[in-house]
Amino acid sequence: MGRNYQSDWSVEIEKERIRDVDWEKEASTKTLYRPLRLSDSITSVSVSIQSSSPNHPNQNPDLDLLIITVHDLDSLTSPDRQAILDQVRRMLRISERDEREVHQFQEKHPEAKKSGFGRLFRSPSLFEDAVKSILLCNSEWLKRSASFKLN
Repeated sequence: MGRNYQSDWSVEIEKERIRDVDWEKEASTKTLYRPLRLSDSITSVSVSIQSSSPNHPNQNPDLDLLIITVHDLDSLTSPDRQAILDQVRRMLRISERDEREVHQFQEKHPEAKKSGFGRLFRSPSLFEDAVKSILLCNSEWLKRSASFKLN
C-alpha cells in the first residue's frame, strides 16, 4: 500500500488499494498505470496516475491536481518521492516551458484546444524514449539492414 504525500507541484501521492490491471491507460477512470523507478535507479514500483475531479477535497480551482498512487510500498523516502515526481513531470511534460508551448500551439489551432490536443506523452526517461524510437519507429529499416547482413 502507499502513503500520503503532498508536493509543491500539486501532485498527491495517496493510499489506495492495489488493483490488478495492465500497465496502460484505463479509459473508464482516465488512469495511467505503469512502473516507475525509485531513486536508486534499480528498484521499480507500480504507480497509477489520475487527474482528479473538480470536487476533490484538495482541489484548488486554479490548479489541475494529479493523484499519483504508489502501490506495493509502505513508506516513500524523500529521494524516492522526488524521483517519481521527476519521472511524472517528464512523462506528462509538466513545466513552465511545456505549458507555454502547449498554449502557443493551441492559440494557433483553436480546434486542437477544444479537443484537448497539444500534449505529447513521453517515457519517464530519455533512454526509454530512445529505445522505443529505435525499435518501433525504424522497424522496417532494421529488418532491411538485418537482411543485408545475412546476404
